[in-house]
Amino acid sequence: YADAIQLLPFKYLAFVPAAILLEKYSHQQLWLELGNGILWIIALWGINRLALAKGVRRYSAFGG
Repeated sequence: YADAIQLLPFKYLAFVPAAILLEKYSHQQLWLELGNGILWIIALWGINRLALAKGVRRYSAFGG
């Protein structure tokens, strides 16, 4: 489970920024973590756009 948990985006909220400031990563690890973070940003942005588009299509309002 530990390896799967490391792949989730939640660690980028607090752990990774703190580890970067404390210089816990080597240069290679730093670029790997930043790359993974950017991939998560792109993936979650795409999912967000799809959900918004589907939600707007289903939206209907009544009244003034």
